Parts: sequence; C-alpha cells; structure tokens
Amino acid sequence: MDKLQDQRYGEAIILILPQLEHGLRCLFATLNNCPERLLTAQCSEFYTTFDEILAPDLNDGKERNKLIEFIGDNVVVAMQDILLFPDGPRLRDRLSHGELCVQMVPRVLANHTMGLALFFAALFLNAKDRLGLESELRQIHEALTNYRPVFHPYSIIVSMIIDVHERISGHHWVKHLSEGEIQEQVLVHNETAHFIIVKNKVDDHSKNVMEKMFEGTASHNEVRLWLKRIPSLFLHRPRVEWEVLGSLRRTAADLVVIGETVERSLETRSQMLEERQLRSRQRATHRRMLKSIPLVLICMCLVLIVVCGFVIDINSCAMWTDKKQKFQRRFLRMIEKYCQNLKSLTSSNKNRWDESTTITAEFLNKLFMYSVKTNINEFDSNVEL
Repeated sequence: MDKLQDQRYGEAIILILPQLEHGLRCLFATLNNCPERLLTAQCSEFYTTFDEILAPDLNDGKERNKLIEFIGDNVVVAMQDILLFPDGPRLRDRLSHGELCVQMVPRVLANHTMGLALFFAALFLNAKDRLGLESELRQIHEALTNYRPVFHPYSIIVSMIIDVHERISGHHWVKHLSEGEIQEQVLVHNETAHFIIVKNKVDDHSKNVMEKMFEGTASHNEVRLWLKRIPSLFLHRPRVEWEVLGSLRRTAADLVVIGETVERSLETRSQMLEERQLRSRQRATHRRMLKSIPLVLICMCLVLIVVCGFVIDINSCAMWTDKKQKFQRRFLRMIEKYCQNLKSLTSSNKNRWDESTTITAEFLNKLFMYSVKTNINEFDSNVEL
C-alpha cells in the first residue's frame, strides 16, 4: 500500500504478485486435494503456474478444477485479462522476465492487481477483520461481478469494429466523394444487407443498429454502446469458437488498415489536387480512386455487418452442425482473402483502384449468394464461394 501511495505502481505489483500467485496455488491445491502441486520453482520439475491454476480441468480433462467454481467465472476472466491473454499486459511473466519497465506500469494495472488480491484476502477474513473495510470490499465485489474483459479476443474485435465504423462513417470522407454515388451503392446492395441482417435472427434493437450502420446513419456512440452491452460468455470456450474469433480478428484488423489507408490517401491526394501538385498520371489515379471508393466503402460496411453478426452469435458456434461449420469456415476464409487482397491493392505503394473495384464487385456477388443460402439453410459445401 505504501508503494501505491507513493505512485510506484510497478514496484507495488512486483510485491503483491508473488503473494497472490502462491496464495492461489495453495487454494488450488487444497480445493482439488492435490498437495503435491504445491511445488515451488525447481530446475528439474515443473511447478503450478497461473495457466494451470486457472485452467478449467485437471489431469488432461479427467477432473474439473474446483477453484473455478469457488471464485467464480468473472474473477477468473479478470485475472486472465492481466496475466494470460496474449494481447493483455501479461504482468506476471513480463515483469519476472524483465520485459516490462517497472517505472512505466500505469496506476490502473496496479489497482486491478490490488483489487484481486484484496478480493481473495477477503474470502478468509472473519467479521471482526472486515470492520471498516465493508465499503471497499463491496466496491471490489461489484466491479468483479460486472467485469467485462478488455484483452479477450472478443473484446479486441469489438474495439476494432468500433474503430472501423468510426472511420467509414466519418463525414471527412463525404466531403471528397459524391453523396449521390454512395447512396446509389446503398440502394444497389440494400438487399444483400437485408439478407445478412435477417440471417442473424437478432433482436429488433440490434437489427435497427445494423441497418443504420449500413446506411451510414448510426452514430459512433450508438454502435459502441450496442456492442458493449451484448451478452457473451468468455471463459473456457470451445475450439471452434476460438477459430471463428481468430478469423474475425484478422478480418477486422485488415478493415482497420484499409480504412486508415483509404482515409489517408483520400485526404493527401485531394489536398495535393487543390494545390496543383499532382502530375497527369497521378490525377488519373485520383479519379479512379474517387470512382472506386463508394463501392469499396459499401462493401466494407457489409463486411463489418457480417463480422457483427458473427460476434453477436459467437457463443452458438459450438452448436453448428458439421455441414454448417464447414460452410461457415469457407465463408470466413473467403472474407479474409478479400480483405487481404483489398488491403494490398489499396496500399500507398500500389494504388490499383481498378483492380480493387473488380475484386469488390466479385466479392459482393459471392456475399449475396452466401446471404441467400444461409437464410434458406442451404449449407452446401460444394457451392463455390
């Protein structure tokens, strides 16, 4: 606590993490009746780490880990967020291996770690010891009860969706483009958007937000609040769910890059055109870009809606039939391939806008076929996507 008050947050975490880890190791060994797992680090033997302590099963899946039920799913996820998720701070291993600058550790991570330590300490406090701590312990309990992970792949994808939506719906694009051309593309591909949204069988609010996302009328805050409130399960998910999340993440990451590239190219080229700095060939490229972007923009909106649909329904992946699973995997690979190709063609060192238009038109035809077939439950693995 002295370290926290002195704002030496990294040092505070270094002091509390070994105690937290060993305390959990003792609790893990006691609850699961395996005292032999109370090993400390030895060069000749493996010892029980956070990966094993927070795992769902013991002995290669033969027994359930009783610690998980004892502390609750949300507490486990809160610990995984700072200790285990690849995109998280991974405090334990990075601090212990000198990969993290102690002076750069932020206060929020120290508070998170201390909150978890106090939560576990409070489990074994009697009523007398709790006197004077009721308010603080209640706040910690409420925070953990309502905890949603920050670094879980699901959460990373949601953040990317919000980022992409903000970019492709921004008014800074419209001032360089023809509003009529954008609306024309909206009308042309409205049926595809309708099929994609209906396919997801979402509630009326989600349907309304997704429709507005496609039309370009959904506000950034509206999309953010909608996605943050979607209920989801985060702990110990099946393999197929992780595979889908991985594919969605790669697609969302490509959309982020495409959005950044197109926005930057549009701003830079338009400014250079106004200042008469573009040569003849560059002006021709600029015209092709302006002609291509409305179609690319609408396609990005449709892909974003597809990603949202999978995110909303992510916990049902385990219930897919083998036929549907195979179909969906092929479809996700098709989207990944399109986004990878579009990212390459729209990069600043290529600027191949005619080809971008061609592959986008082909992709939109395939996307329409997919949306129709999923609405009539025709998951034919022989159909070319």
